[in-house]
Amino acid sequence: MTEDYYEEVLLLRKKVEKYETILKHAMAEKSGHFFICGEAGEKDSMIKHEPLFDTDKVCELYSKKDGVPITYVCTSALGDEAQAMDIFYRETPHPQFGNRYFGLYHNGNLMIANADRIEQAEFGLVEDDDGNLQYSAHRHDYKLFENGNMIDGGRAYIRSSMCEIKHYVVRDGEMVEKKDE
Repeated sequence: MTEDYYEEVLLLRKKVEKYETILKHAMAEKSGHFFICGEAGEKDSMIKHEPLFDTDKVCELYSKKDGVPITYVCTSALGDEAQAMDIFYRETPHPQFGNRYFGLYHNGNLMIANADRIEQAEFGLVEDDDGNLQYSAHRHDYKLFENGNMIDGGRAYIRSSMCEIKHYVVRDGEMVEKKDE
């Protein structure tokens, strides 16, 4: 009888964890938990982004303005800059400027920049205390977690606390795990 009770408690715990994950994904902009499409395995890896702007509003605004779907990709510097930008993607090149990625940031004013270089960048991601993956957005974005994992350097360099690092790149508007090339 005790074993049956224990089994039922474990089953309920798994259901609660599954519902928590569903809720986090359903409210991604508020929770910061985004599902990585195509990830195989029992545990879905989630990347926690820290956007500068309300990305849903930006996507809606630019989708209407440009007449094509716009999606949020990540918040990152493009190289060794000490400032990140929210990076967005469109499948077709912009008719006037020719870029598929653009970045928004503030420097006292709202700025927009060509962000096509993001596909040349590499991201080092480490697991945080909640099992989510996090990256350093720019060269001075140092992140240390209670589990001992640390990541730093943005796109300028990848420095960690000798923990497991997952390497990601951006391809066609999505962050994907880097394949050995």
